[in-house]
Amino acid sequence: MVGKWGRSKEGVYTYSINTTTKDDIYTILDQVRAEGAKFWETPNIIKKFKTYHVLLKFYIPKEMGYPEESN
Repeated sequence: MVGKWGRSKEGVYTYSINTTTKDDIYTILDQVRAEGAKFWETPNIIKKFKTYHVLLKFYIPKEMGYPEESN
């Protein structure tokens, strides 16, 4: 499950990711890196009970254009 928290004024996008396998999180991290996004903070994967959680914060400079905001 992916939760979108929005974008800060600095262009930092925050998402929370919860899954039952650590490999799913690594796949998402690899895709974000492949798109050229820069991580604002190093992702820290945490295991809680039978699920894995990461708070993903990455930076997109204003000059690159922000993705469309959807509600």
